[in-house]
Amino acid sequence: MTIALNGTNSVTNTGGTYAIGVTTYTPGLVKFAKATGASSAELTITCGNGYTPISATNPTLGSGLYWKPIEEYSMVITEDPNFLILNGVAIADGRTINGSNGSLSYNASNKILTLNGYTNDFGPQHAIKTGVSGLKVKLIGASTINCSADSAVFHAFCNSASIQFIKDDASSRLTMTGTAFNNFDGSNITYDGLFYYAGTDNKYITQPAAPELGWSIHNDINDNSYTFATIEYASTERTGNNTPLYAAANPVLMYSFDYADPQKQDVSNQTYPTGGIKMTDPGILTAWIEVGAAKSSESKGVRFGLIENPIAMEFDGTPREISITPAPSLTSGVTADVNSNYTGTFSGFASLDATNNKLTINSCYSGKIGFTFTNTDIGYTSLNDSTHITFKILPPKPVLSVVGGTYDEAQTVTITSSYQGTGVSIKYCYGTASTNAETYTGGALNITENKTLTAWVEINGVKSEEVTAAYVIRIEPNLNYSVATASAKISDTGVSFTTPDTAPTLTNTLGIDITYTSSNTDVANINNTGDITIVGAGTTIISAKASDETQYKPTSASYELTVKRERINPFYGAMNGQNFATHYSEVENLALPEGLKAYVVTGVSDNVVTTTPINYIPYHIPILLEKTGNLSEKIIFDGYSGEVTNFSNNRLRYTDADYSVTDDTFILYMNEFVKATDKISAHHCYLDLNGVNHSRGMYNIGDGTTAIKRIEQETTTNEQWYDLLGRRIEQPTKSGIYIKNGKKVVINNK
Repeated sequence: MTIALNGTNSVTNTGGTYAIGVTTYTPGLVKFAKATGASSAELTITCGNGYTPISATNPTLGSGLYWKPIEEYSMVITEDPNFLILNGVAIADGRTINGSNGSLSYNASNKILTLNGYTNDFGPQHAIKTGVSGLKVKLIGASTINCSADSAVFHAFCNSASIQFIKDDASSRLTMTGTAFNNFDGSNITYDGLFYYAGTDNKYITQPAAPELGWSIHNDINDNSYTFATIEYASTERTGNNTPLYAAANPVLMYSFDYADPQKQDVSNQTYPTGGIKMTDPGILTAWIEVGAAKSSESKGVRFGLIENPIAMEFDGTPREISITPAPSLTSGVTADVNSNYTGTFSGFASLDATNNKLTINSCYSGKIGFTFTNTDIGYTSLNDSTHITFKILPPKPVLSVVGGTYDEAQTVTITSSYQGTGVSIKYCYGTASTNAETYTGGALNITENKTLTAWVEINGVKSEEVTAAYVIRIEPNLNYSVATASAKISDTGVSFTTPDTAPTLTNTLGIDITYTSSNTDVANINNTGDITIVGAGTTIISAKASDETQYKPTSASYELTVKRERINPFYGAMNGQNFATHYSEVENLALPEGLKAYVVTGVSDNVVTTTPINYIPYHIPILLEKTGNLSEKIIFDGYSGEVTNFSNNRLRYTDADYSVTDDTFILYMNEFVKATDKISAHHCYLDLNGVNHSRGMYNIGDGTTAIKRIEQETTTNEQWYDLLGRRIEQPTKSGIYIKNGKKVVINNK
């Protein structure tokens, strides 16, 4: 039995029975399907407590339909697969569900499933079933989901389901047992700052831990010394020989080295070489791990030398241990103390481990510290007085809440410091000079106009590097046109505005430079001074805005300009009283006004020309016009912007030079097309029936209402005759149509 669904449906039975009951329990007997021709299909089924919504055994669904269990006694059959199922129930929007540890929550609007330290064991069932396209799984902290080997942590119940895993912080991690993913196409699972790998027992979506740095100091009696640095994967994530547990994911150890000497070229984004890095000069080593797009947090180490150039680094309040080189052999008995000849106080700034030649930095400091070494094994008792280190241990730079840039509104800026110790002071000033510095006491700095903000941190008299941000607050250009709409006309005497009678004016109270534009340059152009040149009929938007959008908001002033074309009535004057006229437009396409119809002539049939009506006056196409109402001497035409017609079957022609007629040439005269007997002068239209079977000397137009009522057959006489152009002739000399006594006469001299 098939139940066809059309539109949105609901079946509810709150009594003690099923919502849909079936008398037989044959598996698969009941099938739900979308009705043929239905635009949508949905069914909500609700039953009483203690029953299931459908009593049938293993009911099935047609293509494109999905089961969406709402709760134990309610279910929806739907076309929309964008939902998640956990423990047999669809997860409601905004709901938080606790696990054995932690929780998960789902934001359906943003398609974000958040695992917050979530731990749960689902046994032989799939943990999370999804049909959501574009689902984002956000990992906060470490989560663990266990399933049996033949069950999946994430199971796709439709082909469009996709997942992107995103990290929240350095601890984001998901550990999975069972099958990690089921029914997903490989390209439908992506990772943002994370990567996937399968271990011996578990699967992981994680990020690499920061690497560990190792040091060894090499010296000789000639003072040729260097520090040898090694980078290893975190001890919790590696086996022997520095091999990571996730080696199959192709991790890469990376490093950069910033030399203390500004004259030396820093090393950036290098792959760690097998065996280690030899560093002969002081500076800061930064190391990290990359696995695809995932990147670990950074590890930093500092190697100092006894040199005149200042050793610079940022101190964030956490004590940092560094090595002093060159130094006597580490196996020798070495003593060291501070040489009091140098300025600065050693106490509080750093503590010295003379045995291992290590300093532990405890605070910020800028100045020289001298050392005296004694080593009897090498043969000298001390280094000379020039043995010292010039320190430049600076506070970290402050952070501005709003970066410099161009804004359309005033900006509220706060200043923060990452320094964790005591005695920190944040200073700031406007401009780049610090002579008018103020102490930042918290709160907001309101930037309402163009300003440059400079800030720095001071600790114990030591000043950090400055942070400078230039803010540009754009202002309104205050532009306004005198009208919102305007109209103009093009006539034989020139171009003129009609409403208003002059071009609209722009009010520019600030006197700023303006950029002008026309949305339709086939109608009008405007130059950089605002002068308008009208070129055709139609509608355009004339706009003006500030040329300098770095200082002024990009708002504009505009008005709509409608241009119409004024033409002489083709029926006026000599044609007055006639119903038809031929016409050739040498300007743009024009709309038909009231009182006119237009046609193309496609051939002849019996004694009538065949025509096809058209709904506009085309550019450079000869046409036939019919007067259907009263027309003034001059007609105003609107521009035409509609669909353009194909005129390949049009038999009307236009000549811009005198044209010698043939036996197939006809001209319009007195509402009829008659065979031409003489050449056609330039700039006129004619009917060309070449290739068309024709046997008459004249053809009516339309239904014959303008046909000649009587055609007289006469032979040549000596009476007064006129040709169709009104010229007096002695007598007809060849066959054709002539005028005699105000009547048309056909002459056949054959």
